[in-house]
Amino acid sequence: MNLFKISVTISLAGIILLLLLANLLEPKLISISEINEKMLNEKVRIRGFIVNIEDKETFKILTIKDNSSSIEVLCECKNISANQNIEVIGRVQGYKGSLQIQADKILKR
Repeated sequence: MNLFKISVTISLAGIILLLLLANLLEPKLISISEINEKMLNEKVRIRGFIVNIEDKETFKILTIKDNSSSIEVLCECKNISANQNIEVIGRVQGYKGSLQIQADKILKR
């Protein structure tokens, strides 16, 4: 019985540690042109230049461009303006036949 309690405790601690690490580890940096349909719902990290900002009621759509391509990034961000270099971490999504990124984190570079 005592061994069972120890096993369950260690298992739960391991699961909690894995969940924490999964949220802390960031994906490797990729170019925008590498993003494809096979990456739907995957977390990605890109860097680029904001070429356009479209304000919606509850979010913004940023058009981000790097040396390879461009992509739209959806965010609930403030204090952001065009002509800024940023890094985006988020999930790839499809919308009306195009790929976009739902931003989890945006860092100014």
